[in-house]
Amino acid sequence: MNDEKIVLVQQLKDKSYIAVLNDEYRFDGSVLVEASNEEELNAKINAAVKVDGIWRYIHGHPVYLEGTAVKRGHARVRGMQAKNGKLRKNRTLAATAKVNGGSVVGGSAASKDNVLVRSSVKAQKAYNKARKAEPKITKDLVNISKALNMGMTGLKYSVKTASSVENKIRRKNKEKLPDYAVINKMGDLVRYTQMGKHSDLGKNAVKTVDALRKRGYKVTKIDNKYLDKTSDYKGIHLDCVSPDGQKFELQIHSKESMAVKNKLHPIYEKSRNMKEGSPERIALENQMREISATLPMPKGIDELKNYEER
Repeated sequence: MNDEKIVLVQQLKDKSYIAVLNDEYRFDGSVLVEASNEEELNAKINAAVKVDGIWRYIHGHPVYLEGTAVKRGHARVRGMQAKNGKLRKNRTLAATAKVNGGSVVGGSAASKDNVLVRSSVKAQKAYNKARKAEPKITKDLVNISKALNMGMTGLKYSVKTASSVENKIRRKNKEKLPDYAVINKMGDLVRYTQMGKHSDLGKNAVKTVDALRKRGYKVTKIDNKYLDKTSDYKGIHLDCVSPDGQKFELQIHSKESMAVKNKLHPIYEKSRNMKEGSPERIALENQMREISATLPMPKGIDELKNYEER
């Protein structure tokens, strides 16, 4: 259906336009239309999907109309679209990966927040590319985890939302790189957490790394926090690259290590704003060490050596 192919139309800060057309009803950037003005955009959209339409303003927001039916409007408010004269939430579907006859929904948080309203067209393309790569990565990780009697948690957040990405660009871009370059460098734009039995974390982490490599993934960094005697935080972090070139982060935890992590986080956030060496900060650091000491070392955890690709 042609009307369902217009996923989103967005006016950018330089007054140009971007439209995303997709046969699968997902914001994957399958077809990206760029134009300098509304007339040019209308012509390109009509050529691409063969529909006749006009622009109208509803509640101050330009939307694309055909007769009385709203196709997909853009609003300056992220995640909103217009229908029948009223603004409502954009119900773009989440990326879904088929796994062993079932469905695993990944990145559903980003399905409701996927427009970089303060960024360039190139940045939007880079973000769309990551979202498009996510279902295949999700499928592989779920199957690897299932084979090891492990699970995946937090799949809803496997892709950072657009608002989170733009916040990170503003906070972390000390090198003043173009926004799209910052996105391309993000190692955790796509991210996962694998969960398993605490006593088996060591051997299962090694098997997970092996399984990823056998499927054509690169594991560019292994950060085994259990080997760091000075760190209160315990967990295993892998920096990976998919066969298609998408960077992602995989954390490996147990129920026990996640519980410790969740206890440590608010204490850490409080301590980091205190003067180093102050009695208050020292007291909080001691508290974190005591909490961390309650977590036993998983059997065979030292078999997973730290590694970083040079």
